[in-house]
Amino acid sequence: MPDIVAEVDLLIQDAPVSQLDAGALGGDVGKERKKLILSGGVNDRFLDGPACRRIAVVDFDPTTGDPLPPPAAFTPFASNPRSGRYVADDDPTSAANIAINTFGTVFQTVRMFEGPDALGRQVAWAFGSEQLLIVPRAGEWANAFYDRGTRSLQFFSFPDEAGNRVYTGLSRDIVSHECGHALLDAVVPSLYDSSTPQSVAIHEAVADLIAVIMALDSGRLRQAVLAVSDNSLSGPNAFNNIAEEFGMARPGADGMARTALRRLQNDSTLASLASERPHVLSTLLSAIFYDTLCTIFMTRFKDERMPDEGGEAPSTEEAANKALGTALIIFRRFLLRGIDYLPPGELSFADVGRATLAADRAARPDADAAEGLL
Repeated sequence: MPDIVAEVDLLIQDAPVSQLDAGALGGDVGKERKKLILSGGVNDRFLDGPACRRIAVVDFDPTTGDPLPPPAAFTPFASNPRSGRYVADDDPTSAANIAINTFGTVFQTVRMFEGPDALGRQVAWAFGSEQLLIVPRAGEWANAFYDRGTRSLQFFSFPDEAGNRVYTGLSRDIVSHECGHALLDAVVPSLYDSSTPQSVAIHEAVADLIAVIMALDSGRLRQAVLAVSDNSLSGPNAFNNIAEEFGMARPGADGMARTALRRLQNDSTLASLASERPHVLSTLLSAIFYDTLCTIFMTRFKDERMPDEGGEAPSTEEAANKALGTALIIFRRFLLRGIDYLPPGELSFADVGRATLAADRAARPDADAAEGLL
């Protein structure tokens, strides 16, 4: 049977910061149309909500907590009623838009995580039932979280200093980060109740890196970032800055203004972060992995710029885009298959390093050890 498809328009970047340099892709990166795909051979379908068998939106009035009807309707195609579209209204902060954005981003994150070039199998949720719930308007709070007890991802909203409302469900980084917590809990459930600083920090670092992968998954965003960064992943960009809108709306612990909630490219050391809370400590591990991504990209970029047998060489832009797409595949496999190698119990950053290297050796047993991940 043919696949079942739901078309959605998803934000590529936090709404207020979706405009990159005016010269990149003509300016506004904005939204990107995605096809959410269910296998036609399984007992599943898309429903109002949005909802499907494994993921479903449940909406509540954010001020009263009263349950509300599904905010987004599934509109079937006339030619194929099992497939269709989720269409929102013109209000970018409407219940329908927030529901579609959270559902679509979670769906895409799960499919990426379970894909054949990533984990390679479907996970079973740690809460013991089949469906992960999404609460896109959970109330007033500068927060978002995954909760195993209610088998849900919950996204809140809050006003910034200028009185503009920030919706965490409209941030691709935040949505994929929280979904990353649920996916990591499915693979390494013992980490959920861990209490050591590095164990907690591992959860945060992996969730941030899943957000990086989902940002890299956008071809338009890859092209835009490379266009404004002279084909480099160094310096602040949409990949190593996590949750820009949230970060700009809330000053850091020292009261200083910031451009993102967390930055994954830094020069921190374990000694300098040893006494910090887990979210800050996590940036050490995520920075190590981001540096690895940069190294893979630069090595592939150099290779892609080499002339072929006929002496023809691609343009710098073509070589950079192809290199970053290849780097994404390598990095995704390395990180997510490494997660599957983690032992149970309290873990350290060293455990993550050993697990990811073991996963890479298993994936490429004939590779020269000197090649590393390259």
